[in-house]
Amino acid sequence: MAGRGFPLKLPTRIKTYQEQIHLLSVDASHIEAKTLSININCSIGGGQLSGAAALTETKSSLDTDVRVTAQKVSASSLNKFLIPPEGSLSGEIKQLSLNEKGVINQPRTWSGAMSLRINDVHRPEINFDRSVMEISVGQGRATLLSADIVQDKNEFHLRGTIELPSTFEEFGRTPANLEIAGTAPDLQQLMGRFPVQLTGSAEFAGKIAIANATIEANLNVTANAVGFANGTRSDRHTLPGVCC
Repeated sequence: MAGRGFPLKLPTRIKTYQEQIHLLSVDASHIEAKTLSININCSIGGGQLSGAAALTETKSSLDTDVRVTAQKVSASSLNKFLIPPEGSLSGEIKQLSLNEKGVINQPRTWSGAMSLRINDVHRPEINFDRSVMEISVGQGRATLLSADIVQDKNEFHLRGTIELPSTFEEFGRTPANLEIAGTAPDLQQLMGRFPVQLTGSAEFAGKIAIANATIEANLNVTANAVGFANGTRSDRHTLPGVCC
């Protein structure tokens, strides 16, 4: 960190294995006002990442103003910076744009937006070829403007809102509403990593709501020629309003 009242800039290139820092700037000239500014521009995971952050100390946390952009970055290259590091991320971050303001441990104060395009995520718990996501945050609410996920022939589309809590511990308890729709011409591929194996095709649409820490789903599912372990239904089957 720079000495008090003096910004520190490192414009020279700093190389590590698969990473190259082109610019690292730490400005502590306002440290007496409990404010620190950081700028970074680097090559990582075969792509480019740049970021800027202004951090201001509050009585019990940090007030942040963060901007991050990334293009064509291998997500696995970021694992070493995460806890736990091994295998947390996969795929390629095709494009990321993030703007965020707010107190770190007070989600209700957050405001900003995120746009993410990511390809080729293949993990045991999630598997898709490409995804595009748009999120906006403000006035105590996070809005999923769109989330489109494609897995070969299968497609899923989500949008909705969640009321941001006052603290992290309250996540999952505040009201949320999601709309979901999808087409799965290839159920075998969709269920390939699950214990229950199905074949055939399906379409579904509905809503998922969270209220008072309770999840309620209302889905309409239409399936064709669904094959189970003990036989195949060749007819068209509709399951309206499945709630849980």
